[in-house]
Amino acid sequence: RLSSGVCRREASGLDRRSCSVVASAKVPSSARQGGLGDIAVKSRRSTLLLTLVGSELLLRQAVMPSPASADVLKDALRGFTRPDVSVQDAVVILMDARSTLREIQGIAATPPDSGERFRARAFWPAYAKRLRAVAEAAPVVAGVVTGAGDSEETLGAMYGGKAQGAGVADTVYAGLGRVLTISGRTIRPEAQAGPEAAAGAEAAIEGLLLRVPAPLLEAAEQFRVERARAAGQR
Repeated sequence: RLSSGVCRREASGLDRRSCSVVASAKVPSSARQGGLGDIAVKSRRSTLLLTLVGSELLLRQAVMPSPASADVLKDALRGFTRPDVSVQDAVVILMDARSTLREIQGIAATPPDSGERFRARAFWPAYAKRLRAVAEAAPVVAGVVTGAGDSEETLGAMYGGKAQGAGVADTVYAGLGRVLTISGRTIRPEAQAGPEAAAGAEAAIEGLLLRVPAPLLEAAEQFRVERARAAGQR
């Protein structure tokens, strides 16, 4: 579901500019693990998603299914690409992503030959993995702040959602699409070269979090504090 590359279906097939987070798809990751999911599960889920989408396109060309049956298939595909997470988990994931983006900005602001950049080469995939979790979290949080009964209504059709026009979560997807590669497996060279892309994505997430009710923010932050404390005791 995310940004500069977008995941949308055309009559001729999948748009080549598939968005980073949707291409890497949703992992049923728990915020209690810092927003990090299981790679093997993600790969199987991504493969199944692509298989289902390809099957739909072939079926559409062969028998031209009715709009109603197409909607049923779209809803089924959304379940694979953006499974639901709890509201607190979603807020925690966004907070974790915001922190990750700040780390990326710090590295990207250093000289090209800095030691920080050299060491960061080993961490770009891990940073990308944390950011991918935003695909499932952003619509949930956007649904809370807008009161939408269906979180898919917070995303525009460009990102596979149901909103008429631009959705509330679209800016988050667009921002992260300028940071993640199309595969979603690492950070774009442009985002590594300078802090602007990560800063824009952070601003988009921050703008959404500012609209979250204070009690939810406090509970999520407290969870992150306790998680960090527990990790330090291991």
